[in-house]
Amino acid sequence: MSIEAGRSRVFKSISKIYKLGLKEFEKVGIEQKASRGKKSKKLTRLRRRVGRLRLEIAQEIGRLNLTERARQRLINSIRAVQNRFREANREIDPPIPKRLSKKRLRPDDQKEFKRRISPQRNA
Repeated sequence: MSIEAGRSRVFKSISKIYKLGLKEFEKVGIEQKASRGKKSKKLTRLRRRVGRLRLEIAQEIGRLNLTERARQRLINSIRAVQNRFREANREIDPPIPKRLSKKRLRPDDQKEFKRRISPQRNA
């Protein structure tokens, strides 16, 4: 097997594990809302499962045998995507003081808010 074929297989494996991790992470969010801050066995089990999947991804990346330069490029790419993701989330869900979150929005403000948010959620 060539080096490129091996790397391709590892990237497919990383992608598969990542998708599984996203599903598990969504389950964690749902369980957190359901448990309302209380500790539960199910929540603990889901968090551990997500942690194990993260470790699995790290091990797969280690199997790529990248040069230091390629490894740094990969890290920088991941960092850039993460920063864009965080900024998009801040735009979608800006932190709202508790006092303001209880107030109703005026119809004009609601339209403006929905106009700004809908393209970002679909992206």
